[in-house]
Amino acid sequence: MMKRGISSLILQKAGEVSTVSKRNKLYLIVVFLFIIAISIVHYITSPTLWPLHDICIDLYYVPVLIGSLAFGLRGAALTYASVLILYFPYIFIVWHVKTLFLAEDLVHTLFLGLFAFVAGFLSTREARYRKQSARDQYLTALGRAAAAVAHDLRNPLTAVTAFAKRIHDGKEDSKAAAEFIMNAAQTMHKVVDGTLDFAKPLQLKLAREDINAIVERASAACEIKAEHHSVNISVTLWPAPLMMAVDASLLERALVNLIENSVDASEVRQEVTVSVISGKERAVITVTDHGSGVDKEALEHIFVPFYTTKADGTGIGMAMAKKIIDQHKGSIRISSTPNQGTRITVEVPRQGNEDALGVPF
Repeated sequence: MMKRGISSLILQKAGEVSTVSKRNKLYLIVVFLFIIAISIVHYITSPTLWPLHDICIDLYYVPVLIGSLAFGLRGAALTYASVLILYFPYIFIVWHVKTLFLAEDLVHTLFLGLFAFVAGFLSTREARYRKQSARDQYLTALGRAAAAVAHDLRNPLTAVTAFAKRIHDGKEDSKAAAEFIMNAAQTMHKVVDGTLDFAKPLQLKLAREDINAIVERASAACEIKAEHHSVNISVTLWPAPLMMAVDASLLERALVNLIENSVDASEVRQEVTVSVISGKERAVITVTDHGSGVDKEALEHIFVPFYTTKADGTGIGMAMAKKIIDQHKGSIRISSTPNQGTRITVEVPRQGNEDALGVPF
C-alpha cells in the first residue's frame, strides 16, 4: 500500500510537471511567432512608411510582456534578446534612408529593454512571493492538522491511561473498563484512518454510472442516522437515467458525508431534501436542510481539514467530500441563512470525465 501511495504521488507530480511544460511551450511558441511576425512586417514594409514602423516597434512590447509574465526575468531577457537579433539588422539596412530617425529607433530599443527588465523583475518577485506564500500556507495547514489530530487523540488516550491504571490498581471492573478502552481505541482508529484517507492521493476508477443510482444509494446509507435524529430524507431524482463517467464509490462517499452533515444540522421532524438535475454539460446535485444554518466563520472554514464545530466530529468529512468532487473536475458551493438552513450544490461536469474515460461526449 505504501509503494502504491508513493507511485501515485509520483505520477500525480509528473502530470503536474507535464501540464506546466506544455503551457510553457505554448507561451514560447506565441512569443516567438509574435516577434517573427512583427519583424517580417518591418522588413517587407517600405522604409518611408515611418508611422507603420513606429507601430510595429510598439508592438514588440506585447511579446516582451508575455515572456516576462510567463518566465520572469530570464524570460524577459531572452525575449528582448530575440527582438534585438531580429530588429537590429533592419536598423542597419535602412539607416541611410532613415538617418535622422536612427537615434529614435535606438531610444525605443533601450526603453524596450528597460521595460523588459522591470516587467521581468516584478514577475520574478511575484512568483517568489507566491511560492513562499504557498509554503507558509502549507506549513500552517500542517501545524493545524497536527494540532487537531493531537487534540482528537488526547481525550481517548487520557481515558485509556486512566482506566488502565484503575484496572492495574484493582479499582475498576475489568470487563467494563476493557469495553471503554475498546471504544476509545475505535475512536482513535477513526481519527487516524480519516487522516490517512485524506492525506493520500485519490485515484479515480471511472466507469459509466447512473448518477440517480449513486444519489439513491448515498441517501439510503444515511437513513439509519436520519431515523436516529428523527429527520426525514426526501429524494427527487432525474426522471431518466443520468449516465456519466464517475468513480461511483468515491462520489457516493462524498454525498454520504454531505447528507450526514445536513442530517446533523437538522432538528427533530425536519426534512433534508436531496435532488438531481441534469444539464447539457453537467449534473447538479443539491442537498438542503432547514436547520439553524452555518455562521460566517464556520462557512469560510467548512472545507478546511480538521476544522469542525461538532463535539464528536473529526473535521475530515466535508474536506474529503470537496477533494473527491474536485478530483471529478466538479465544484461544490454552500449557501446558508441563519435560522433557515443550508444548501449544498454539487456540480459534476460530463465532458472532462468522459474524455478521461475515452468515451465520446
